Amino acid sequence: MPDFLPKTMLDRGTFWTPVPDWTSARLHGDGWSARAVPDLHRVLVSGNLEAAVASLAPGAPSIGLWQIAEREIHALRIGRDRMLITSVEPLAANPGWNADGYAVSLADDAYRTVEIQGPKLRELIAEMSFVDLEGRSPSAATLVCGQPALLHRTSPDCARLHIEAPLATTIWHWLERR
Repeated sequence: MPDFLPKTMLDRGTFWTPVPDWTSARLHGDGWSARAVPDLHRVLVSGNLEAAVASLAPGAPSIGLWQIAEREIHALRIGRDRMLITSVEPLAANPGWNADGYAVSLADDAYRTVEIQGPKLRELIAEMSFVDLEGRSPSAATLVCGQPALLHRTSPDCARLHIEAPLATTIWHWLERR
């Protein structure tokens, strides 16, 4: 590299926002707190969702936008024929096409999950997104801080955002500035 170029030209990483330590990231705001949820197991399913849920997450209901998922395994609807299944326990899923009419992609590292809770949760989500929380959309997919995410709750005052991993830092830094 020529000597006349600034040092920052050698390390382009200095231009990027630092990535949080997702194993321990926590924030506290006025009436809310946020934490990264590490170690979730995830599979992305396309095709016959009923057959996929019966095989991979028996009895798990399809969770849409702002709906409450009370179990340890969540079947989050993305679209008519696409779903993200998350679990604290490993999922017995073989990637690829299944004879019952669905495809499975392992997605453990494809998403980051941020959990936000507190009495001002609804106000914070309203600031982050334009979504109608009472619209009862069957799809959990929405835009949060301009980024695609899946939004659901685990209790009335606790929501989870599942964000594509490369975009999660953007949302986390938005929360830091709140």
